[in-house]
Amino acid sequence: MTILALAATVLVYFGTYTGPKSKGIYVAPFDTATGKLGALRVAGETENPSFLALHPKRPLLYAVNEIDNYEGQKAGSVTAFAIDPATGDLRALSRASSRGSSPCHLVVDGSGSHVLVANYGGGSVPACPFAGTAGWRPPRRSSSTRARSPTPSARRARTAT
Repeated sequence: MTILALAATVLVYFGTYTGPKSKGIYVAPFDTATGKLGALRVAGETENPSFLALHPKRPLLYAVNEIDNYEGQKAGSVTAFAIDPATGDLRALSRASSRGSSPCHLVVDGSGSHVLVANYGGGSVPACPFAGTAGWRPPRRSSSTRARSPTPSARRARTAT
């Protein structure tokens, strides 16, 4: 098999911070043979989708909505989108609280059964079960952690600044 046989055009999704010039998640074709990225266009509108993750087995994309107030709670949110295989457009399936403020990262486990969300504000990491065509269900439980350096000198340096 040659390299040319592996060449393809794939879609690349980009999360953004929304505002006057940005509407949400953008998509562009990427030619793997030439390395050329095509024109960007809006794939789906949602508030501050700063980090994205694809489902490992289904045409789904998850986005953290990096906000601090979701439905009156001091929390961000996560949105699940269905990906249109013909166009790459996104259709929102569900949105739910991240159970912590400023969600900044998420990952879908290898089986696709859970989405783990890292909330910058408070350091919580809720696990959200996958809910079939609905996208995902709100988290049942959440873990919190306090970051600590393993070395005393690093702890002293951090507190000295």
